[in-house]
Amino acid sequence: MILREVLTEYISWKRELGGLFESGAGRLRSFEKHIGNVDLKDINKLQIRTFLDGPQISSVTWRDRYFLLYRFFEYCYARRYIALIPMPENRPASVGTFVPHIYSRDEVRRLLKAVSITQDGHNIAAETFSALILFLYCTGAKVSEALRLRRRDFDFQKMRVSLFSTQVDGLRTIPIGKDLNRILHAYFQQTLRRNSTSPFFSNKKGLAISRNTLKWRFQILRDKAMVTKPGGALIQPTLHCLRHTFAVHRVIEWLTEGQDLNLLMPALSVYIGQVGLSSTERYLKLAPERFRKQLAQISDDRKRPNWKKNRKLMQFLDGL
Repeated sequence: MILREVLTEYISWKRELGGLFESGAGRLRSFEKHIGNVDLKDINKLQIRTFLDGPQISSVTWRDRYFLLYRFFEYCYARRYIALIPMPENRPASVGTFVPHIYSRDEVRRLLKAVSITQDGHNIAAETFSALILFLYCTGAKVSEALRLRRRDFDFQKMRVSLFSTQVDGLRTIPIGKDLNRILHAYFQQTLRRNSTSPFFSNKKGLAISRNTLKWRFQILRDKAMVTKPGGALIQPTLHCLRHTFAVHRVIEWLTEGQDLNLLMPALSVYIGQVGLSSTERYLKLAPERFRKQLAQISDDRKRPNWKKNRKLMQFLDGL
């Protein structure tokens, strides 16, 4: 089997699962350009290593490329295109610090206000960009989940939306607030000319929005709204930070109301589609310092019983 032929097959297969797979496809094509359109059986560890060890590449990017190639060769191995997976040894994961940008409510308002200015004449309508930002901020959904949405995924009467994730149990249906439901329904009515399988957040031609295009347009929007941080391009706020902002704002709201976080943190984990509680509980560290006393009263992992054995909690989660 020739590399280019199998890459085309693999990229089509990934997109049939529901994702755009633009970034991954681009990196796989770069790999083909690096080693040439060779027979799969002739690809070796050294060729893969020289591709991974490209100039000016961060440890995170290196590992992203590694697992991208590993999954591709797993696909080939499962279909008996190759006898062995020719991957070199992986690098150990670097110890990172989880410090995303948490937007203030004023910053979110500034982003929304700047949309009409930055989107003038562009192929993403201002109402689409505004609706997308509000959706991400009010649900904590991933950008990929939002771009994958179709019109049929919304039930405005019951105020809920079904999100598809490739990582956590495939499909999950979550409730949305009354105000967000009203805004999205109004946006929905503006685009009635499209059918139920059309992308919900689409460009002016009714087509899916490119992830790279969206990233570029958001950078322009962020700069226009003056929502930036000192320290260079790599640490600037992103659309994905709206997911972290949703989680932290919910934690702050619950702390202010004196709610039981031992009950609500698992609910937050289920709602935003994270694997396990540890992924969600990191948001506790991002709550303002004035809540340290309340956070200190939450039982730690060693003393806390297994949350899946809590009947009351499981009934609560099942009712979401």
